[in-house]
Amino acid sequence: MEMENNQEIYSLPLNKKSEMKLFMHMLALIMIIMFTVFTFLPLGNDIADYLARLAFLFCSLFFLYGWLFVGVLKRMRLRLTNEYIEFRTPFGKKIAKWSEICGVKVFKKSYNTFIGLVLKEEIRREKEKRSLWVKINNIFEGAFYIKIPLSSFKDIDVEKLYLTISSQIKEYDKVVMKSDEDVDANEIH
Repeated sequence: MEMENNQEIYSLPLNKKSEMKLFMHMLALIMIIMFTVFTFLPLGNDIADYLARLAFLFCSLFFLYGWLFVGVLKRMRLRLTNEYIEFRTPFGKKIAKWSEICGVKVFKKSYNTFIGLVLKEEIRREKEKRSLWVKINNIFEGAFYIKIPLSSFKDIDVEKLYLTISSQIKEYDKVVMKSDEDVDANEIH
């Protein structure tokens, strides 16, 4: 993945909208219907039954919201510019400037391919706080600020996106190193 030329990276700005495969649409609809049916099944009249119904209703609404946001309205977006990367999910938006990104990694989790971005700030914070919760989070989630599920974007080539992100990080690092050298040279004179 280290070989890169202009044909193997995306031109910037890059804007991609989510697209769900037919299988994922069907799976989401089955989950929505299943939890909705469980919500209205006659269970009983005690507090535990009402709490179970409330939990089923919450799950039904959660899957409905995710399906509408990602699959129907296609509001999940990935945007790469010369200055930053932006990833919008059903639960918020994360933006990272190229200067803030320490590394990029492609990994698989539960048969899904992800691209994860690690920020320099997260590495520093992790070194300062070596708590049990940080260690558990890194084991299960990783130290990624942005995790991009590539299964939500049909027409994105994993290697091409990886090379694009890597080249932007390297390009920014070269600019920073050059400006640091200019500052050092001016200090000497």
